[in-house]
Amino acid sequence: MEIALESLIGKDAFTERRCTICGKLLKPVEIEVVGRTYRVVPACECEVKQYQEEKERLERKELDVYLESFFSLSDAERYKDCSLDNFEPREGVKEGWEKVKQYIENLEENLKTGHSLLLFGDVGTGKSHLAFSIYNEAKKKCFSAIFNTVSNLMNRLDKAFVSNKETEFDLLELLKIADLLVLDDLGVEVESKRSKERLYEIIGGRYNSRKVTIITTNLKTQEEMIRWLGARIFDRLLESGTFIKFSGKSYRWVKRNGK
Repeated sequence: MEIALESLIGKDAFTERRCTICGKLLKPVEIEVVGRTYRVVPACECEVKQYQEEKERLERKELDVYLESFFSLSDAERYKDCSLDNFEPREGVKEGWEKVKQYIENLEENLKTGHSLLLFGDVGTGKSHLAFSIYNEAKKKCFSAIFNTVSNLMNRLDKAFVSNKETEFDLLELLKIADLLVLDDLGVEVESKRSKERLYEIIGGRYNSRKVTIITTNLKTQEEMIRWLGARIFDRLLESGTFIKFSGKSYRWVKRNGK
C-alpha cells in the first residue's frame, strides 16, 4: 500500500525532511487510515499557509477576470498608467496624495478591514487619478477590483432592469463581492430614486461584508453629499471610511493656460 501511496503523493511524504520555507525538521508521525497505520510526514504550518495564500490568490484572480468581463470601462485606457509616481502633488492636493500613498502602503490591511475612502472637492484635482492608482495596485496584488463611473453603472443597470430584472439583481450582487469597488464621479445622474436605492444596496451590502468602496466626487459639502447619496449611505461611508478633500485649480486648466 505504501508503494501505491508514494506514487500518488511522493516519497517526501514518508521520509524525514526539512521545510523548504522555514527549515524546520519534519519527522514522520503515525496516522490510521481504514484500520491500517502509516508513518507520514505532515506538512509544515508555513507550507500550509503558503498553499492557502496561493489558493486564495488564484481564486481572487479568477473572480477578477470574471468581474472584468461584466464591468470593464471603455474609456479606462486613459487611466491605465496612473500611479503615485506620475501624480503631481501640488498645493491643495498634496495632503490628499500623502493620505492615498499611506493607504496604498497598507493596502492589504485596508482591504481586509473594509477601510473605504471618499475623495471629494474641486474638479480636475486628480481624484480619479489617485483612485485608479489604488485600483491598479489592487490588481497587481491579484485582488478582484472594479473601476467604473457611477453614471455608467446606473445606465448599465437601467438596461438590465428593462430587459430582465433578474439580470439587474445578478449585476448588483457582483458589485457587492469584489474586493475593491471604485465608484468614480459621483454626482452625475444620481438624482433618481431608483439610482439612490441601488447605491444604498451596493454600498450597504459592501459595508456589511467589510468590502472596500472608494468614491470620487466633485461635491464639496456634507449637505451636498447627503442630498445626492442620502443620509443612510452617507452614514455608512462616514463610519467605515476616510474623507479626503482636494482643492485648487484643475490640472487640465493649468496645463491649457500654463499657470
